[in-house]
Amino acid sequence: MLISSLFFLVYLIHFSLIQMKYLLLLFIPFMTFAQEKFKVEYEIRNFVTISNTSPEKAKQLEEAYSKPKFYELFVDKDKCLSKELQRIDNSQGSRMTIFTVEGDVVDKQTYLDFNSNEKIIEKSVDGKAYLVSDIIENNDWKLTKETKIINGYKVRKAILNNDIHLVEAWFSKDIKSKCGPNKYNNLPGLILEVKSTVIEKPTTFTTITLESIKLDNKILIQKPSKGGQMNDVEFKVFIGDYYRKIDEKFKESQKQGVDKT
Repeated sequence: MLISSLFFLVYLIHFSLIQMKYLLLLFIPFMTFAQEKFKVEYEIRNFVTISNTSPEKAKQLEEAYSKPKFYELFVDKDKCLSKELQRIDNSQGSRMTIFTVEGDVVDKQTYLDFNSNEKIIEKSVDGKAYLVSDIIENNDWKLTKETKIINGYKVRKAILNNDIHLVEAWFSKDIKSKCGPNKYNNLPGLILEVKSTVIEKPTTFTTITLESIKLDNKILIQKPSKGGQMNDVEFKVFIGDYYRKIDEKFKESQKQGVDKT
């Protein structure tokens, strides 16, 4: 009788440990990101349908346009910093040729502080840095009841319609952050996936998918401080004047070329 009781007790303990193991595996993704410092990587692809050329040329252009880009997002509590992640395409060899084009404007990184509602985009104009400040957009997201699982995280669907694009974003309330990839943010949880479709041309759309999330307690996000500072309105005036001067310069060079002939 004593042996039977001991066997039954051992069985109960073993069964309880198995249950606890599976419960821990189930909740590990959500428990892990109770911390507030982490790094996220996303893949971004653009898709278009081209019809004003030959089928062969259209296919080449569509494939080139849809080549993936990668972005990394650093999160430190209510602050985040995002920028493009450079990856070498081994299919094209290790050499990379960089072309400098006059009038080229590139977004180098974007800084968000949800405590102060501040946004700063570091832009490069012909290699010169400018810090463009603005407020964080208060997007009119519509939350739905639709859910699914992405990389072990339960996510919920939100929709944004700005009359030009229909945006579907999937966010996880279990990862406490208002941050997200590219210009998409301000949802009650980290955004893990996005699809943005041109309403008048549904075959033109952008997808953003989650690559990885990694904890990093060494992350310390600081406000960008190097570069000419202006607000968003001032930068639009500046860049408009800048392109006007480039256009005038181009027309003058064309005129001189005609005069010489």
